[in-house]
Amino acid sequence: MHRILQSVKDLFIDFSEINDNIKNIALLHNNVNAKLSDFDIAIMGLADEREIDGINKIRKEFYRLFLPEQAKIIDFGNFVLDYHDANVENLLKILNVVWNNNLKLLVIGGKEENNLYFFRFFKLIEKQIISTTIGAEIDFAPQEATSNKFFLNYIYKNPKVFEKHYHLGYQNYLFNFRLEEKIKQSKIKKIRLSQVRNDILDYEPNIRQSTLVSFDLTAIKYADCPATTTPQPNGFSALEACELAYWTGMSRNVKIFGIYEYNYLRDIDGISAKLSAQILWHFIYAYYLSNKNISSNNNYNTFYVKIKQNEKNIKLKFKQDKRSNLWELEINNKIYFCSLKDFQITQKG
Repeated sequence: MHRILQSVKDLFIDFSEINDNIKNIALLHNNVNAKLSDFDIAIMGLADEREIDGINKIRKEFYRLFLPEQAKIIDFGNFVLDYHDANVENLLKILNVVWNNNLKLLVIGGKEENNLYFFRFFKLIEKQIISTTIGAEIDFAPQEATSNKFFLNYIYKNPKVFEKHYHLGYQNYLFNFRLEEKIKQSKIKKIRLSQVRNDILDYEPNIRQSTLVSFDLTAIKYADCPATTTPQPNGFSALEACELAYWTGMSRNVKIFGIYEYNYLRDIDGISAKLSAQILWHFIYAYYLSNKNISSNNNYNTFYVKIKQNEKNIKLKFKQDKRSNLWELEINNKIYFCSLKDFQITQKG
């Protein structure tokens, strides 16, 4: 596998030295016979040749951060896209290896439209997914197009691959209201920036049930993240972006988390690269926090709520995770993710 990935081992850091920042990270190209099932998380750059410098700039900032003591991470290096069939086939093979070894995949990406390759992978393995995009614009249109502004058309054309898709943080003045009906038909549920910012925990269950989550950096306001492909004056703050990544890392369902649309040519002070690295760090920190003592039977507080439905009394079982304070609703041994507000509303009948 290492032969089809670009090595990063000689770029900017000496992995032969003992360094507290990187002691939890192994490089695939230094460990070509590594047993991947020994790791929890894989990191991979994914972009065309023109964007690789930007990906490595984010990686350089990431390697300066201190990771949780128990972290077991392997950096695959970069997959350079050239969009030919053989190149795409190689990427799908890598994704299959990641999936079969039960790794979480952190993607430092170029264009967000590269999610199409993940969509194709889930179609290939016949896995129906829930996915989430965090972005200022909804990249959807009813007609055929090759621009990255249309990558969500795949959801409309391949409904069997998707149970649903959430789009968090869109800005209404950037949305073509004529697409409203098509969006509804496409299993895409859109949630405005103001709604998510009002209470992120209300929409955390949407992320928690997703298999794939992508973060378009243009969702963050220019003042906090200036080096994006299409900067916006409004958006999430840097703190809110890290909080969204934290809740993504808390999810046991999320298998792929990617950040996209970084433009390193605008990143004079490296602020956007630093923020991108911190977004990745918050995912990792939350992942290891959520997996502490996961086998314990005492991880949950349990609450029963009685409601009336069709003149019948029904008892609902809510569970609160003591480690994360996140909520679940259990019905007939099936788990539905929910928020504290859902529990409170149910208490009121």
